[in-house]
Amino acid sequence: MSRSTLILIMVIALLAALSSWLSREQEEAEPVAERPQRHIPDYYIAGFNAAAYSADGIPRHRLSADRMTHFTDDGTTQLVHPQLAFIDERGETWQLDAGRGEVDSKGETLLLSDSVNIRRVGEAANTIEFKTGELTVHPTQQFATTHTPVTITAPGSQIEAAGLDAYFAEERLVLHSARGHYAP
Repeated sequence: MSRSTLILIMVIALLAALSSWLSREQEEAEPVAERPQRHIPDYYIAGFNAAAYSADGIPRHRLSADRMTHFTDDGTTQLVHPQLAFIDERGETWQLDAGRGEVDSKGETLLLSDSVNIRRVGEAANTIEFKTGELTVHPTQQFATTHTPVTITAPGSQIEAAGLDAYFAEERLVLHSARGHYAP
């Protein structure tokens, strides 16, 4: 074998070894971090209205908002001026209003915030009203809870509470650390 051929074979072998080493280094290198998704909406609806029905086709609750915006990165939905109405056989029983709302990615929990108002409607319209800063609502269970201060007003009375659990279907309220006054 000639000397030039031997040098050529050694150069090719050296290049092959170098290429193999670089390939292994590339595989062992840390993967490039994925760019985090931005929290941007994928769609919105102005004048949003939705209703949920029982298996028998009876309306259970209605949700509306001035604007509904859905975010694809975390699946949440933000609402501007949401209104939630619980419905029973007699019609609407409770109306919940707020400045803002957020629905979780599963559509099971609604967090109301920014001046939350709850009022009894229907037969005893506007006889009882609740005000709080934040309320977590589970519409399918017709249940809501808060650990923020609540003010309850009814004809001749006012109650202050540290929190509230509301079982709307049962017409049952549990107040946390409540105090109030009654003026006949």
